Amino acid sequence: MSNTFDHEVRGDEDDEFSKLSDDDLRSYSLEDESVSLQENSCSFPGQLRSKSSFATRNQRSGRSSATSRGGGSRVRYQHQDSENPNPPNIPPTSGRQHKEQFSKSSSILKSSSSNANHSKNSSKNTTSTAASSSAPPDELRAIFSAASEERRRTALLLREKEAEVNTLRRSEMDLKEALERERQRSTLLAERCNQLTSQLLHQRGSLTDAEHKRDSLDSALRDVKQNYGAKIDVLKQAVSDAARRLETERKQRRQLGSALRSLQRDLYVEKMKRQLVDTG
Repeated sequence: MSNTFDHEVRGDEDDEFSKLSDDDLRSYSLEDESVSLQENSCSFPGQLRSKSSFATRNQRSGRSSATSRGGGSRVRYQHQDSENPNPPNIPPTSGRQHKEQFSKSSSILKSSSSNANHSKNSSKNTTSTAASSSAPPDELRAIFSAASEERRRTALLLREKEAEVNTLRRSEMDLKEALERERQRSTLLAERCNQLTSQLLHQRGSLTDAEHKRDSLDSALRDVKQNYGAKIDVLKQAVSDAARRLETERKQRRQLGSALRSLQRDLYVEKMKRQLVDTG
């Protein structure tokens, strides 16, 4: 931090901070620590408050130096800053008003510091507060510069985290789209499976009917085979009976033929005998 404070008092050329008490330095450290805690948040509101805190601190230091001398000498306040070289116009205040304002500001700073201790960076900020309560201004400036550097690192880290979050969101959207495509594909596959299942059930029904028909045809064939065998047996028996009758008839025909031939011989003999008798 580039702010320098040169306060010239008539009759005394010492540094301003040498005139301040430990309570004043502790109030300054608490105020700056509360500012750094507020600036460590996501919105970083402390960047607008830092200048006002330095102005308030300068005003308090000027008032404390004026009241410490008991009004014996007039104080000429000079503020040299690279950004604002013109000193601010500070209205004169009495010792009682300064004490009231100091008590109010210290109570406000204590409440803000107690609320800030419950934030994410409570351990680091508590350590820096304890260190700055008894530290000289150079160490306070070093602590404040370290806090600003920490804020810058936190901002960079937040940007990186935001980029990671955006990448994760894009990945999530891609995954959702892929999931939707897979759902549509699974729906089409389920419909195709249902169609194939219905066709399979229909083919199973047709196969069952064909099996019933085959069974009926097999039973009819067995019946035909059984009936054909019985008929064959009957026919074979009839053929054998006919063959026996034919053989019997053949024997009878032979017998009748032989008898007929014997009768014909007898008739021929009788005829010849008659002719001989007639001629004789």
